[in-house]
Amino acid sequence: MDKCYEAIVVSLPSIDSKILPVQSQGFWQLYGHAAPPGLQRAICTIIENAAAKTLQDTFKSPDIQRLVSCQQKHAGAWLLVHPSSPDLVLSDGDFSSAVRHRLGLPPADDLPKACICGTVLSDPGHFHSCPRLMPRAITTRHDHIVNLLARFFKRALVRVEAKVMGQSRIRPDLEIILPDQTLLVDIAVAHPAAPSRKSTQPLATARIIENAKSTKYAGVASARGGKFLAFIFETYGAYGRQALDILKSLQSLMSRLSLASPPMARSSIIETLSIALQRGNALVSHTGALAARTLSH
Repeated sequence: MDKCYEAIVVSLPSIDSKILPVQSQGFWQLYGHAAPPGLQRAICTIIENAAAKTLQDTFKSPDIQRLVSCQQKHAGAWLLVHPSSPDLVLSDGDFSSAVRHRLGLPPADDLPKACICGTVLSDPGHFHSCPRLMPRAITTRHDHIVNLLARFFKRALVRVEAKVMGQSRIRPDLEIILPDQTLLVDIAVAHPAAPSRKSTQPLATARIIENAKSTKYAGVASARGGKFLAFIFETYGAYGRQALDILKSLQSLMSRLSLASPPMARSSIIETLSIALQRGNALVSHTGALAARTLSH
């Protein structure tokens, strides 16, 4: 039994005495008959956090930002999806692209040296922040998430803001009229490991864009008697805090309305949006790689 205890202790840089007594005898006295619910999870969490800290100490800034973003709530939702409907299916190519992005690998092994924007492709996530891809694949990814979110709110009155190429919008993507409030929502996908992003704090990139969009659209929302919220995804799958608030409003709407069929579970909504994001990410990577190869020939 002492060896079992020692095997746990050597995995930890320090011992949390509230969970693991400092002596093996104390451990078996405390847990010898029956362990409390959640003990295994608590011990595994300590070990996993210690391993993540050790790994993070060896990383440079972009990889730290990637690791931190991947650790956020729901960032890995797409990995746990049961493919029970077309909205919850990733093709083999899209799944491979999503895994490569999560692991910090280039989207393909045979990329040329430079992107169509002229940037050397040393950053494996460059396509997700490339200005030359903005009017094409990045915008398509954005629009798909906008339309999917509007579809979820179909029981409310939803107005999708039309976009005109080359013109700056003065209204956010969606105006959602709920029974008790009007929400104005703008959607964005942000790449936390982009060269312009310096913070390694959790959801720092999402918060920056939330604040910028709030500044831009607060006046519009006030003039319409509504509330503005930004729906921000980080490319690794993390949801911004305001995005989760929007999903709470959606779930509340579904619970209040008398529907012929049961309302879609919040977990299913999160999974569907997460799959949509990964499909969009794959489109961005594929479009960037194709354009770069075409330019190099």
